[in-house]
Amino acid sequence: MSLTSGTKLGPYEIVAPLGAGGMGEVYRARDTRLDRQVAIKVLPPHLSASATLRERFEREARAISRLSHAHICGIHDVGREDGTDFLVLEYLEGETLEHRLARGPLPIDQVLRYGAEIADALDAAHRHGIVHRDLKPSNVMLTRGGVKLLDFGLAKYRHDGSDTAGITAQATAARPLTEEGTIVGTFQYMAPEQLEGGEVDHRTDLFAFGALLYEMVTGRRAFDGKSKTSVIAAILDREPEPISVVQPLAPPALERVIRMCLAKEPDRRWQSAHDVGAELRWIAEAVGNGRPAQVPRRHAALLAALAAGLALGAAGFWILRPQPVPAEPARALIAPPPGAEFDLFAGPVAISPDGRRIAFVARATGGGVALWVQTLRTGGVQRLSGTEDARFPFWSPDSRSIGFFDLNNLKRIDPDGGPPHVICTALNARGGTWGREGTILFALIRDGLYEVAAAGGTPTRITEATSPEADHRWPYFLPDGRHYLYLARDENPYQSVIWLGKRGSADRTRITVASGGPVYSNGYLFFTREKTLLAQHLDLSKRALAGDPVPISEHLHYLGGMASAIFGVSDSGLLVYSSGGSSTLALVWYGRDGRELGRVGEPAEYTSVDLAPDDRRIATTVMVGG
Repeated sequence: MSLTSGTKLGPYEIVAPLGAGGMGEVYRARDTRLDRQVAIKVLPPHLSASATLRERFEREARAISRLSHAHICGIHDVGREDGTDFLVLEYLEGETLEHRLARGPLPIDQVLRYGAEIADALDAAHRHGIVHRDLKPSNVMLTRGGVKLLDFGLAKYRHDGSDTAGITAQATAARPLTEEGTIVGTFQYMAPEQLEGGEVDHRTDLFAFGALLYEMVTGRRAFDGKSKTSVIAAILDREPEPISVVQPLAPPALERVIRMCLAKEPDRRWQSAHDVGAELRWIAEAVGNGRPAQVPRRHAALLAALAAGLALGAAGFWILRPQPVPAEPARALIAPPPGAEFDLFAGPVAISPDGRRIAFVARATGGGVALWVQTLRTGGVQRLSGTEDARFPFWSPDSRSIGFFDLNNLKRIDPDGGPPHVICTALNARGGTWGREGTILFALIRDGLYEVAAAGGTPTRITEATSPEADHRWPYFLPDGRHYLYLARDENPYQSVIWLGKRGSADRTRITVASGGPVYSNGYLFFTREKTLLAQHLDLSKRALAGDPVPISEHLHYLGGMASAIFGVSDSGLLVYSSGGSSTLALVWYGRDGRELGRVGEPAEYTSVDLAPDDRRIATTVMVGG
């Protein structure tokens, strides 16, 4: 430290050093005019020598001084004394998040509280056009009054004038290893576009914020390695281990928040810090500081909403998007593509985990079926070539691929189009699910569940249906990528059972009786009993349901022969379902005058009817245990 106690910088008297780093030296000082404690940050002499850097230093200080926010460290003054440039900052008592993390992960309630406060600070900065670009644990101060964010904008200038965080990166690279095999540095929180020298905006801060949240929950860095190169490679190409692996009791919704922050592409991240903060507060309300989990008010509004009925395979799906309390959930009707109708016998609608797109099977008028993708924000819909005879679509965890079946194979395809790729043979499949570890589980009719690598390979059977089970179907991976849910179908579909299994283990846990499902999202199990769609809290630590089931729709479109209901739920809480229809139809003879002449057989799940030329007989297909 270059300044000694008693040194004067204008009206400020240095009292004691507080710390030093590549970006400057910080001192506790006394404002002799107002008799108050302040913190003074001194620009290093080798940077002060540059008139250009001094000008930028002062300009940035003026910009940040306009950020009056409870969770941003305030700037009182900027000055220059005897060739030394300095900032006068709010004096804070507490510890940095870096020092706190040295003792291990934070409790979930603190993660949610501090996280929401950091998000608020970032939102205030972003609204003023300021991007932090150096968000890391050492720049977050934990005080009695909450979080204070430090060092806005001070690390974004380089000698060559490029608009990057180069000063911090250079200073960090010169620091020694503090732990064997681990290099510590700002670049561990940099977004891919920042590392590659691309355009940087507020979403770059959200990536760093995701890395910060991950570390607060797990006590581990989201991206680590034995060298700077290996860390950069991890940021660019790999996903961090799910937080549920390290902290099984962490709310699944928090996992989703972090995962969306850490998306490699800025367009796939959260688009504002405000939204992230609102989501963290909602999670905090849901988990309630250690109280037993209740249905959140935000979800309760969603679960209580009912939509009007839809005819079989005709009008479309209802979509519900929950909004922050007290607003009601947003509802909209999704119509089938022009010249086509939904083929509900080809399986439930599939929502991408990021809640942006849906995949479904539709049948063109007078033509065959194919897989379609609709973007919810714009309403644009696209038919995917090469997906003839598609059925039972499901998404990859990163929302970048769709798995689906035809009559003979399991395939995958890019949702933006391109040729499909065969993963393996799968005759008469009944649902699939894609795990975070690159594994797909799928079900075969009159059989158990199989697993196969998403890249392709030979499938391996992992469950076997035993009497009175007819088969296992509709598997659904849980967020940790190891546990999964599935429906053990009974010959009577209303007596089927949802089970919880684990990869690599023959053990399973009985969850509940159901007629359709299961789907899991944000701590809740979605399933059906008869034609009622229900949601109930699933306590993964206890492997059991908690509380009472909450009805969403009492008139869900249900296919009894397939033990399948027409609905889907995304990780973001978006719900799409078809209600009011019935798969049970009656065949009725009518005269030319419109009078009913008689009925043929019993009501059943008829999928097609063809009248003989003599008008005396019909041919029909009936779905029975399909």
